[in-house]
Amino acid sequence: MIVCHNINERVFRVCRSKIFLLLTSLYVTALSVSCESESCRSSQDIVNPNGDSELALVMRDLFDQHMVVKEQIKSGVKPSFPMEIGNIHTLNATEPDKVRSLEYRAFAQSYLMLLEELYDSESGRLKAAHNALVESCMNCHTALCPGPLTKIKKLYISQ
Repeated sequence: MIVCHNINERVFRVCRSKIFLLLTSLYVTALSVSCESESCRSSQDIVNPNGDSELALVMRDLFDQHMVVKEQIKSGVKPSFPMEIGNIHTLNATEPDKVRSLEYRAFAQSYLMLLEELYDSESGRLKAAHNALVESCMNCHTALCPGPLTKIKKLYISQ
C-alpha cells in the first residue's frame, strides 16, 4: 500500500499520481477479468444468435469438412471419405417445424444423394459433383434458413 507521510506539494502530486495509476490498473484488471464471461463477448463472437442446436452444430462441422474436401479437389486429390454427417433428418433444430417439413426432408435427401455421387465420382468429375452438392446446400438455405448463404458460397470451386 502506498502511504504518504510528511507531504509537501511536490511529493503529494507524485503520491497522488501513483495512487491514480494503481487504482486505474486495478480497475482495468477487474474489468478484464469480469469480461471473460459470455455476457461480455462482442457481437462478433456470436456464431448463432438463436443458440446452438444440434443441427446448427452439425452444419458448421459439415462446412469445415467441405472446405477440406474443396482444397483436396483443387489440389487434384480425390477427397478422403466418409464425411461425418449425423442424421440430418432427426437432429434438433433451431426452428423444429422447418426440419419436420416435407420441403426440408426433400432437401436433406437430395443432399445425401449428391454426397453419395461425390463419393463415387471419378477424378475428372469431382469439381462438378462438389459444386452440385454445394448448390443443394444453397437451395435448401435459400428456402429455409438464409443466414449462412454467404458462408456457403465460399464452398464453390471455380471451374
